[in-house]
Amino acid sequence: GAPMDADIDGWMLIANDLGRQAVCDHRITLRGSGLDDRDFVPIYHVCNTVQFFLDCPTPWNNESYNLGSGHTTTTQELAETIADRCAKTIGHLPQITRKDSTPEETSSPLSFRVDKLAKAGCAPQADLTGEIDATLVFCRNRFINE
Repeated sequence: GAPMDADIDGWMLIANDLGRQAVCDHRITLRGSGLDDRDFVPIYHVCNTVQFFLDCPTPWNNESYNLGSGHTTTTQELAETIADRCAKTIGHLPQITRKDSTPEETSSPLSFRVDKLAKAGCAPQADLTGEIDATLVFCRNRFINE
């Protein structure tokens, strides 16, 4: 999600890093091939889930739950989404570059189950659009319009 302040230590998070690159550099450079699968979670879903369990009327018996969106995507796909949102929100389409994959490198589907969380009544949320847009606007306002 969009940071509250530009000085926080959150720019190493991939979505924030790529969003800042897209706005400030007009390009996105992935450190790897982009084939790695991840389950990206909007910050509002993390906050809603914490609140859900704080307000939970029935005890959850100290059980463990996976917190995720229930949807996996590659970092290349995330970069493409950020570039597309940058074009729509900020007005320019950043170029994406990445390292070439090696012959032995493949994209292995990430198996990350969140159905236990959904069964408890906290449905996963996978729409990153709002968080990406907010991050891009934050970067424009903080780093470009200074």
